Amino acid sequence: MGRLPRHDQESKSPLPVYAGGKVQGKVLDDQGRRVFVRRVTWSRHLFRSLRGWSASEEVVRHLQDLQVALIRYHDDREVTWEITLADFLGHAEQRQFDDLQYICPVRFWSQVDDDGGSVEQLALAI
Repeated sequence: MGRLPRHDQESKSPLPVYAGGKVQGKVLDDQGRRVFVRRVTWSRHLFRSLRGWSASEEVVRHLQDLQVALIRYHDDREVTWEITLADFLGHAEQRQFDDLQYICPVRFWSQVDDDGGSVEQLALAI
């Protein structure tokens, strides 16, 4: 399993989530709930046959360990996709590639307004 940094409950700093030796996204606190944010590229990260966004088993385990409530992906078309971790896991299909991937079709995600100047944008830029 990738490294999981210590998370100070009082810290408002974004917490990187590692898998496969790379930062996959960051966890931050948003009004008392933990949110996993990740920047994705539509043409590269969307799993086409299921038309869904994915997360590796390793990332999912980290999110569960960190008690993340919400997953939020910002794509390169300036669309923000959001789903609860529970709904993601409830609707995702598992596929084995180099690693196990959970793929949740976009029909289960919500598109949300992206204000562009949010804490998330700053976290993703770090």
